[in-house]
Amino acid sequence: MSENYLYSYNVLSFQIMVDPAKPATLTWQRKLNSEGKVLSTFSLSLPEIIHMGILMNPFKKRPISSCHGVPLGGMGESGASGIGSWDWNLKGNNSTYHGLFPRAWTEYEGEPDPLLRIVCRQISPFIPHNYKESSFPATVFTFTLLNLGKTAADVTLLFTWANSVGGVSGLSGHHYNSTIRTANGVSPVTFAIAAEETDGVHVSECPCFVIDGNSRGITAKDMWHEIKEHGSFDRLDSAKTSMPSELGSTIGAAIAVSLSVPSDASRNVSFSLAWDCPEVNFVSGRSYHRRYTKFYGTHGDAAANIAHDAILDGSPPIHSLSSIGARKFSIDMHSSDANNTLSISPPNDSYVDILGRMTSILEEIHSPLTLNSAFGTNLLQKGEENIGQFLYYEGIEYNMWNTYDVHFYSSFALIMLFPKIELSIQRDFAASVMLHDPSKMSLLHNGTQVSKKVLGAVPHDIGINDPWFEVNGYNLYNTDSWKDLNPKFVLQVYRDVVATGDKNFAKAVWPSVYVAMAFMDQFDKDGDGMIENEGLPDQTYDTWSASGVSAYSGGLWVAALQAASALAREVGDRGAEGYFWFRFQKAKKVYEKLWNGSYFDYDNSGGSASSSIQADQLAGQWYARACGLLPIVDEDKAKSALEKVYNFNVLKVKGGRRGAVNGMLPSGEIDLSAMQSREIWPGVTYALAATMIHEDMVETAFQTASGVYEAAWSEEGLG
Repeated sequence: MSENYLYSYNVLSFQIMVDPAKPATLTWQRKLNSEGKVLSTFSLSLPEIIHMGILMNPFKKRPISSCHGVPLGGMGESGASGIGSWDWNLKGNNSTYHGLFPRAWTEYEGEPDPLLRIVCRQISPFIPHNYKESSFPATVFTFTLLNLGKTAADVTLLFTWANSVGGVSGLSGHHYNSTIRTANGVSPVTFAIAAEETDGVHVSECPCFVIDGNSRGITAKDMWHEIKEHGSFDRLDSAKTSMPSELGSTIGAAIAVSLSVPSDASRNVSFSLAWDCPEVNFVSGRSYHRRYTKFYGTHGDAAANIAHDAILDGSPPIHSLSSIGARKFSIDMHSSDANNTLSISPPNDSYVDILGRMTSILEEIHSPLTLNSAFGTNLLQKGEENIGQFLYYEGIEYNMWNTYDVHFYSSFALIMLFPKIELSIQRDFAASVMLHDPSKMSLLHNGTQVSKKVLGAVPHDIGINDPWFEVNGYNLYNTDSWKDLNPKFVLQVYRDVVATGDKNFAKAVWPSVYVAMAFMDQFDKDGDGMIENEGLPDQTYDTWSASGVSAYSGGLWVAALQAASALAREVGDRGAEGYFWFRFQKAKKVYEKLWNGSYFDYDNSGGSASSSIQADQLAGQWYARACGLLPIVDEDKAKSALEKVYNFNVLKVKGGRRGAVNGMLPSGEIDLSAMQSREIWPGVTYALAATMIHEDMVETAFQTASGVYEAAWSEEGLG
């Protein structure tokens, strides 16, 4: 193995050289002995306690701890025979962790050996626009060893892994470090660890050792002693190590790599970790195979092959991670000749066409074949690749899949990095618009019984127990009456069409877009073309009520009308194009009435918080600009509102070093009328910064974004 370990690929006619021992320039860094910061909490007001009491016990004390974990394995663990017996000789003050997803580096400077510099680079296959390798459950650890001494150094690296899926699962007993068959056809969870053996690099293994507890077999202390004494597991009797774990005990496995590093030279060693859990099972009883099983099979025996391929295939193809070129996302669209259209209602042929396509979609959704797959796949056109479905949580404490109100903010990452996944999610929601689920659910806030999902409403989420088939796991309020979900669906669909240029996708989801827009007409109570909020939390700020015309929901509606007109043009529906353009112009005039001379009021109800300065007041303007549509407010008003938000919501909170608080009163005090009005949401702050960039306020934008970034990631912040 050469002393200079560089990956070299010929990509797009230029060379990319990657040194695994050199961390990237911009990384999140911490010393390994850093304890992080203890998180602080704020108290709830009496109205908030009453309001939130239906969801949690507000009087219960919950322990809080730093979010920063120190990657030192079992350091500090107790037990004479467990991993607490390992003499690490590692304090961590000279070692640094660098994070830059999907890569990370750990630099060990002179510890545990003062004459060795060790750098571990780990990388997972997260490759933009790649839907094969990016699905592989694997990671590769490449260690670079630099010998600073005057003589050759004999080095052994030890890679261990616990037989556990996290938490206390490792203590449940009957875990095997060998191939097993599970009962009732349930797929096991299998892990594999591997190392690359080359000239001068020797690999040995310890198939099983007891990490903690009283199981029979080699203890963690014995295993460590074997390495210290002999530098490998070659003398280990592996026949004595393969024992199932007992209740209350945790077992693991280890591999050791031994090599000699000449003086003033470097060597590289790679380990890999892979896991195989081929099925996803939901409470409903429905199960699905994970994407990677298309390439490795569904039998639950693929972990070893994945670990093998992860090392030998370049761990993973680094050129794919490094060659992402900059590209302009916002596409300037030319004004349509619909500007001069005065039609108030679409011609009958639009109705007939939409109804016909609705019928076709509904028939496909409810066909027998569809009952075993997500509905959105029926919207794939002939010849289009089915890359599968994608589910993700809004947060670890918010266990609903694909919460759509906040996907509105996070989806820019997907459409730019994995556009086919984004389109898959949109097809799922387009299909769900056409669903009607009359089964009843009780609302937490008042106990009212409502239908689970009504035709035409965009669901809050794709479900919990039976995603795609039983949507709307959220039940605090009735989201069928939320004012932001349908406009957000229309805006995201159009954004995705602009970003991908996919006309087939546009045509497939157009009926759902039309129905979603028509559904919103019921919320225009006075017929002025503008939807009204109903005096309760009927949008993503679900503890912060709005009444009448609001800056947030109203702005999204105005932008969605324009997006619907533009999408109609893309699919060739001229009648709908003119119809939605006329309504856009009408609603835009109503929205402008929220202007108070320096910003847009929170709402027009005249209530105590109506004049609140909302950080997110120009969400509709943000999306319109990002999609290349016309702005929904004049440039001078947009800049004035953004300057107001910056001077109040940003600068008046911790000197501008925390991001933008959601609500601020004109007096310069934080709006305490609701829990969410006084919170800082990172996604909203980044969206605000993006809006500023669209209005040529670049320096202000980065000052705003840096606050929430520093709060989360810097040592001076809260992280």
